[in-house]
Amino acid sequence: MLNWASKAELHARVPLGKLLDRAATFSSGSKLFVRGLSYNSNEVALKDAFSQHGNVIQVKVICHPVTGRSKGYVLVKFSSETEAAAALERMSDEVLDGKKIRVDYANSEQSAAAAAADESSPKHETFIRGTHTGLHLA
Repeated sequence: MLNWASKAELHARVPLGKLLDRAATFSSGSKLFVRGLSYNSNEVALKDAFSQHGNVIQVKVICHPVTGRSKGYVLVKFSSETEAAAALERMSDEVLDGKKIRVDYANSEQSAAAAAADESSPKHETFIRGTHTGLHLA
C-alpha cells in the first residue's frame, strides 16, 4: 500500500525554484531541429559550429536504425531558449560541410512536417533475381 502522505511531504521539500529551473532546462524552446546536413556531419563538428551561439548541452545525429548511417538531420539542445533563438537566427541557411542547412525549433509543426517529408522521399530498392532484399538505400 502506498503512503500518500509521505509522498506529499517529499514533494513539499523540493523548493519551487528548483522545479522551475528544471522546467526551463528541459524546455522544448531550447531544442533545435537541423536538417539538410551532409551525411558525413558528425556530433563533434556540429557541436563546435552551434557552440559559437550558446552553450550546447546535447547534439543527437538521427541515424537509420539498421545501417547506422546519418539521415541528414540532428537535434541540438541548448541550455536556454535565448541561446537556441540566437543559434536559430544565425545558423539558418548557413553552409556546413558543403550543404545549406535549415534550422527550426524541434517542437514546431514545421519540423515534424520536414521530418515526414524526409522519410517519404523516394528510396531506391535493391532486387536480386526477383527477390526483394528489403534494403532501402538513400
